[in-house]
Amino acid sequence: MQKIPSIISCLIAALLLCQCSTVKSVTEEKNDGWISMFNGKDINDWTTKIHHYEVGDNYGDTFRVEDSIIKVRYDKYEGDFNERYGHLYYNTPYSYYHLVVEYRFVGELHPEPQVTL
Repeated sequence: MQKIPSIISCLIAALLLCQCSTVKSVTEEKNDGWISMFNGKDINDWTTKIHHYEVGDNYGDTFRVEDSIIKVRYDKYEGDFNERYGHLYYNTPYSYYHLVVEYRFVGELHPEPQVTL
């Protein structure tokens, strides 16, 4: 039986490879059986884990909510990145679920190589 945090952490880990990733909930709690895991306001129902930091330490405000979107940003990191990848775990475990996630990458993903002739 696999828990939802494992799935979410895999999705978030994949998104963390880009320094300007976003994740957004596309459902709200309705009478159709869907339960929203994201309230659009904060990540109080989630736990962060950034490599090299304690569980719950959202170093550099890596995971933040802006415009009803969970954003993954590294703009407050100083110095080398030093493999400070992060995971975002939902606090409520689920064992049977369908997951709906909308995401997009913004900005420059990989800098263009400089060619000198």
